[in-house]
Amino acid sequence: MGRIFIANDSGLATLLDPVADTLIARGHDVVRGPRDTPGQVKTYTVQERAALIDTADVAVFTGRHACPRDLMAGATRLRGLCTPVIGVESIDLDAANALGLIIGHGAVPGNIIGMAESTIMLMLMLFYDVETNIHRVAQGQWRRPGHNSHQFKGKTIGLIGFGRIASEVADRLIPFGVNIVTYSPRLKPEDTPAHVRSVDLNTLLDISDCVSILTGLSPETRHMIDADALARMKPTAYLVNTGRGAIIDEAALIATLRDRRIAGAALDTFVTEPLPADSALRNLDNAILTPHCVGHTVDGWDEFGVALVENIECILAGDLPVLCKNPEAEPAWRARLAALPPQ
Repeated sequence: MGRIFIANDSGLATLLDPVADTLIARGHDVVRGPRDTPGQVKTYTVQERAALIDTADVAVFTGRHACPRDLMAGATRLRGLCTPVIGVESIDLDAANALGLIIGHGAVPGNIIGMAESTIMLMLMLFYDVETNIHRVAQGQWRRPGHNSHQFKGKTIGLIGFGRIASEVADRLIPFGVNIVTYSPRLKPEDTPAHVRSVDLNTLLDISDCVSILTGLSPETRHMIDADALARMKPTAYLVNTGRGAIIDEAALIATLRDRRIAGAALDTFVTEPLPADSALRNLDNAILTPHCVGHTVDGWDEFGVALVENIECILAGDLPVLCKNPEAEPAWRARLAALPPQ
């Protein structure tokens, strides 16, 4: 049995609370910290770390709860980290690798499929101007005199990142008859599917009719889509972000959409979440906004909890997590485990 810290995330209570109950029922000692303030990333004081994390065998963090290097370095009993979802942007991954901490995350099939399907849904909603048509009927209007929709067939779809979700998106795009390009620096030529062409970022921005952000947030990708990148896009092109909000320079995007320098955007993620009530994004008629859950389904949500429990118990048992974010850290992790006192 182990001592497990689980962050008290204001947006993931329906996922994390049942996980905590399951672990307690299995005999584990579970501790929860203070809840974060919506719209802010929770950082832990020295006192909170001593009481909650320094004594934990496994710690669970989320995107709203920060896990920096100094926190990990001070938690000398820690065997590993987990996050319930795919993204690990709140965890200093380089520091975890250096300290020999293995990380389990939530790359469950149900979420990958849900994100792939919903990303294509947002693309189609933009191309077919679905929001405008829904709004017209809701306002008692009927058809517009002209049409603003565009067919998917023959268009070029640019995927920024080519991980699990982007790969599923690309496979599902084949029947639409589109051209697919990707910018993914870590994608090896031998791993690039025949129906996908690998290009540099500027080329992708220049030629794509829809740019889809499907990469994680890191120092390299933060504000990757800035004013210069947006200026390269076609005035008829769309932008879809189901990755992370801070990959886009939000102020630059607002200005671009307001001036109609691109055709529109669909955003599921934002720099500040929940999206502030006074955000200028809310006033744009060429932006589709969803509250960072567009790909979440009953199927995938249930899988998150099961995977999180399995990852935690694998780490406690000295086994790699079922879904491991950093398998390259296994040798350092094994050395760390060997140096730790018995549980």
